[in-house]
Amino acid sequence: MMGKRNPSLFREISGLYAVFFTLFAIFFTVFTLFNRRVFLEETKRAAENTVDAVARNVDAILENIERQSFSAPLLMGQFGEILGREDLSDQIKLISITKALEQEASLGNNLLWSAVIDDGGKVFRYGREVPDDGAISRVIAAHEEELHNPSGAVLCTHGPSGEFLCMRSIFDGSSFRFVGTFVAAMDTRKLDGFFEELSRKTDNVSTIKDAEGVTLYGRTGQMESKDSFSVEAPLSYGHLTLLQTVNPKTQNFALRWSFNVLLLFTCFFVSLMLLILLFVFRRLHKEISVILSQAEQISGGDFSPKASPVRFHKELSILSEGLAESGKRIQKLMEENASKEMARQQTEYQYLMARYGMLQAQINPHFLYNVLESINAQAQLAGDYATSDMICKLAEFYRMMFGYSGKEWLLSQEVSLIEDYLGLYQSIYPDRFTITIRVDDDAAGQTVPSLILQPLVENSIVHGFARKIGVCRLELACLKRQGVLSLTLADNGTGMSQERIEEVLQPSFQAQKNRMGIANVKERLHLAYGNRATLEIQSSPRTGTKVIITIEDQNG
Repeated sequence: MMGKRNPSLFREISGLYAVFFTLFAIFFTVFTLFNRRVFLEETKRAAENTVDAVARNVDAILENIERQSFSAPLLMGQFGEILGREDLSDQIKLISITKALEQEASLGNNLLWSAVIDDGGKVFRYGREVPDDGAISRVIAAHEEELHNPSGAVLCTHGPSGEFLCMRSIFDGSSFRFVGTFVAAMDTRKLDGFFEELSRKTDNVSTIKDAEGVTLYGRTGQMESKDSFSVEAPLSYGHLTLLQTVNPKTQNFALRWSFNVLLLFTCFFVSLMLLILLFVFRRLHKEISVILSQAEQISGGDFSPKASPVRFHKELSILSEGLAESGKRIQKLMEENASKEMARQQTEYQYLMARYGMLQAQINPHFLYNVLESINAQAQLAGDYATSDMICKLAEFYRMMFGYSGKEWLLSQEVSLIEDYLGLYQSIYPDRFTITIRVDDDAAGQTVPSLILQPLVENSIVHGFARKIGVCRLELACLKRQGVLSLTLADNGTGMSQERIEEVLQPSFQAQKNRMGIANVKERLHLAYGNRATLEIQSSPRTGTKVIITIEDQNG
């Protein structure tokens, strides 16, 4: 039952129009009066959020440079043992440390020059435009107390010529005794790339200062004005501070002007639109009332309303006749289909969920990777760092694979898991595998069923290369073109016959122990995408195998 009749549509639209126009006029007036104040406050808030985000990115860049060039384990391995041995002559130390510094400079190409000072004050240096021993010793002496901190954290400061210096203590790997100090001038080109990208979005002036307030890195942009203000954020890396100077005029002028024009245009457009709607609704009001009367009859349980003649619009006349005809058939369809459709959908949904969970469980057996952490600790205590590194990679692989409980994840996460998996094999067989992975940016953000590629990679390693002699090549290409995601995995393994390919691709194919991955992947693709996903295998004996998965967008 429709109950009490609602107010007239025409009157309601007219009232809403009047209220809207009044409120819009008030808003426009208030906005104009307080425009400057609102935009200035918004600029300050946005600047605070921006400097925090920039600080996090700068921290990440600096930490990445540290990992590549002078992490604590790296320095301990390259210099700790040499500096900790008292039986070595000065000449041998000089040759060994200079060679290590040359290797250090080649890691990531992040340093302009580097130097090592042993606990006796002797300086070993290498690089372009490296200062003399005295200048380096004075920098170390000025921060000696901070550098001897047991945590061994990185300290950043300015060099004799204003360089961006990074320093940290070196410890002997066997006794953890302080044996010297590492100091290097950072090549700031990676920071250049980040701040150049930032400058395309904002004219803010960004500088990085050390604990003494000396500028280590600076980017020029807009000229400061009397309305400029500064926002700073401490960096978690090296006792540094990020400072940004913001000019509100350059930040807000374009936005303020655009917003005012937008308001005027919106006011005009909305007014014109409402006038047109008022005219149209006035004309349709009487015609729609007839159809509403029929709808009231149907909602009241009378499924045989008479078709009423409607003038002016043919479409509304057809609608009126359709309502009358539909009312006669609704009752029968409701009784016959409601219970049957509900039961069918529930049964299908339960089956699909149960089947999907079963297939997911096939690929995700539960391994106790915590045991790997214990083995890793024992390996580190025994000084077997190569084994420790492999165990860490294996533990990270299982932690990622079994720690994610969802049915889908980003393709970039799937590729990251595969890289960890293949990295383990490369660590075991460093000269056996050649691996190429190419992922488009558009494809990396695509959502796919979790563990959809890893079983195929495992099949190539375990079965395709089992009897392979020579270098094993594995290529993975993930591309997205014209709404179609293409995942191609190719190897140069032993391959398979055409008869075996046809058997694997049959709908009735039962998963066998040696081909669990292909059957499982094919079934999960069908459950997730239906006919929008295909799996194709191209192979012949002794020529390798190529597996191609294509997934069309739902709206494609």
